[in-house]
Amino acid sequence: MPSELKDNNYSYKFNNDLPKIAIVTSRYHNEISYELDKQVINVMNSLGIAYDIFEVSGALELPIALKLAINSSRYDGYVTLGSIIIVGNDLPSKTIYAETLRGIGDISNQGYPTGKAIITAQSEIELKEISLKSDYGSAAAHAVLKLITLSRKLTGDINNIGFKPASKHNQTVGEAEETL
Repeated sequence: MPSELKDNNYSYKFNNDLPKIAIVTSRYHNEISYELDKQVINVMNSLGIAYDIFEVSGALELPIALKLAINSSRYDGYVTLGSIIIVGNDLPSKTIYAETLRGIGDISNQGYPTGKAIITAQSEIELKEISLKSDYGSAAAHAVLKLITLSRKLTGDINNIGFKPASKHNQTVGEAEETL
């Protein structure tokens, strides 16, 4: 495997250990989701990077699915994709958008390399135009790959990037507490 991969204006050094990416995508606006997926997949395929795609029904499920993918410890980076229609001052849609971004941000800010493309528009027609004319999926793919590269450069780690408790004595919800 090559130690440096190049795609357009981007280059990545993975020290002969290519990452594996989890793509978590909302299917609420199916046609838009497939376009965003395609953009991410094109980047991953052009670099020979393995990925799995996980589908959820709506944007609010993206943070939960992201955390489930992280908890599996099978991936080095994560891409979240979705779209939301916000018409005027539609408070419920704005809340869905804000909570989705907050949830993803709360998780990724713990040190998990995450790229995201959550697009908004006032109609499904506008969403489709944005997804076809933009390259938000590709940008999310490149963002996660750059973060993985940076993390490996700073830490020297090549697997299980992100926070892991150092002690085996940490208690997780549902586990019985050890007594001496």
